[in-house]
Amino acid sequence: MSDELGGRAAGGYARAKALTKAQRSAIAKKAATKRWSRGEDSKPPIPPAPPVPPAALRDPTDVPRRNDEDRDPTLYNRVFNSPDGKKVLEDLTARYYDVDTFKPGGVAEQRESDARSARRGVIHFILRRIGQVFDQPETR
Repeated sequence: MSDELGGRAAGGYARAKALTKAQRSAIAKKAATKRWSRGEDSKPPIPPAPPVPPAALRDPTDVPRRNDEDRDPTLYNRVFNSPDGKKVLEDLTARYYDVDTFKPGGVAEQRESDARSARRGVIHFILRRIGQVFDQPETR
């Protein structure tokens, strides 16, 4: 292995190879004792926490909503009732709406369930806007 290495690494491997196991163990114990005897003062200081932006201090249930009154109410109908829009909506619905959102398991699976639910929520919003779905309690 030392044939492949150059510089200081090669010297370190050569030295370790020349020492007995007891000598290597004694050197390691001495280094560990020195490293852990420095105490708390030798650790770098913990940097202060960054300031919290005012938006993060708001009530988490207070979700800012866009004012839908200034939007053209027929926009979604024009887009998604066109021939291409129907194809796109059919594809999106098959991928993200007509699927089970729950994935059993641990934390990673919970995140995946949340992501699926969010994607389904976007499709539900579009369907609601074009009048194919009305506000009703979710059954999934």
